[in-house]
Amino acid sequence: MTLEIHPVRGIPEITEGTDLGVTIAEACQSGPAGLEDGDVLVVTQKIVSKAEGAMVDVDPSDPLSHKPIVERESVRILRRRGELIISETKHGFVCANAGIDLSNVERGRAALLPDDSDRSARKIMDRIAGTTGIAVAVIISDTFGRPWRRGVTDVAIGCAGISAIADLPDHHYNRPPPLPLTTTITDHHHRPQLPPRSSTTATTTTTGRRYRRDHQPPLPLRPPITTTTATTDHDYSRCNRQSLLPPPRTTAPT
Repeated sequence: MTLEIHPVRGIPEITEGTDLGVTIAEACQSGPAGLEDGDVLVVTQKIVSKAEGAMVDVDPSDPLSHKPIVERESVRILRRRGELIISETKHGFVCANAGIDLSNVERGRAALLPDDSDRSARKIMDRIAGTTGIAVAVIISDTFGRPWRRGVTDVAIGCAGISAIADLPDHHYNRPPPLPLTTTITDHHHRPQLPPRSSTTATTTTTGRRYRRDHQPPLPLRPPITTTTATTDHDYSRCNRQSLLPPPRTTAPT
């Protein structure tokens, strides 16, 4: 099996109302790799937010003017350090500044996360299928920092046409015993390196990788983004530190 990852060049500056499905399909088909059935498109959150109008005004002369927006877009503040806020968003993501981004946007504007990235991915996928007849899977990605790690990495915040999670209850390693394993398939499809942040490299195609198709119900029946988001009981980053400590040892009365 040969895995090929191609940047999609030639995507113009995205503005509110841009038809991303048509725009991406045209850019793919005009490139050397083209677009084939079974390809996986990884689309950055920034152009999705721009196309959907998920943008707000900020004061360009005040570097902290977006902080009230961060608190508005958060359901819980976890940590504060200087200008940085680590919070949980309404989508269930734990990230810096509620995912609000001031980079690669017009001065005086800030990009919010899409309301429902699964829905956004399905719209792009359906639009491509409707205009080209090509069946692809779509992943919406964003850049997150990770606890106790330097730097950032891209993670999937929404997907369509591909199963996000693979449960392997009897996964066999080289040595016994078999162990249950749950892996996030969509995170494996990200680019091997982050390209410069510009609209012209805001999408990649992955060819040659086998994956399980996800036959999702129509858009009105889609649930909120919960496919890859752990619940509070299963996510230690949301736990109170005290809840992670062992119970105090009790001494039997003498």
